[in-house]
Amino acid sequence: MQRIDASIGVVIATRNATDQRGAAGVDDLNALQAELRAALLGWAPGDDDDPLLAAGGQLVGFFDGFVWWQEEFVTAYHIRQL
Repeated sequence: MQRIDASIGVVIATRNATDQRGAAGVDDLNALQAELRAALLGWAPGDDDDPLLAAGGQLVGFFDGFVWWQEEFVTAYHIRQL
């Protein structure tokens, strides 16, 4: 049996048309981050897999009222030789 460490990135994109500089979109982004974390933290993709853990995040970009953020998670799973 071999343990495989895996990283998963989820990109969140939001737009707040009332603010072209993106500052208002940050409030929307924070709400989406909270929903994503509530859904994925502690969830295990399979019965023998480790639950997902938060591993950070980073700004992907912003332009014309859009904000893109990548939330990062890690997990591990095992493969067995057949």
